[in-house]
Amino acid sequence: MHEIVRETVISNLEQAKKFFLTDLNALTDEQLNASPGGVARRPIDYVFECGLVNRMMACRLKGEELGPWFTERVQDENNFMVAPVGYTKAQGAADIASSFDDVIYLTRNATHEQLESKVKTSMGDEYFFNLAEFAGIHTLYHNGQLAMVQGLNGDGSNHWM
Repeated sequence: MHEIVRETVISNLEQAKKFFLTDLNALTDEQLNASPGGVARRPIDYVFECGLVNRMMACRLKGEELGPWFTERVQDENNFMVAPVGYTKAQGAADIASSFDDVIYLTRNATHEQLESKVKTSMGDEYFFNLAEFAGIHTLYHNGQLAMVQGLNGDGSNHWM
């Protein structure tokens, strides 16, 4: 059963990574840096956030303290992450890819005991495999926003197929 859980989590993470990068690459730099409707978050901000959250998941999975690197980031009035000035699509793609690779590596190399162990988080204890899976779930949530921005800019294509 352990290997089924491990392989399912890894497969889901790899798929989330692929889909997000595909939709990210379908947007222009202008679209990534524009605020839809003038008030919505810029896509580049949630691209940055996804890489950051995936790295946070990796820290938790390793049992490391987060430290100030997460809380000291610039946030907007709604406490959402804001990408650093000059953060590019290429940087975002690299962050997403490497942050997923980190979580995938940790999942692939976890012992059976680690997969079933509880990991301390700010919202309570979570199973290791569930926390690893959250990297994909969170990223796919924001992937939906990338797809919406594509549509708002006249691109109705399904870039996954």
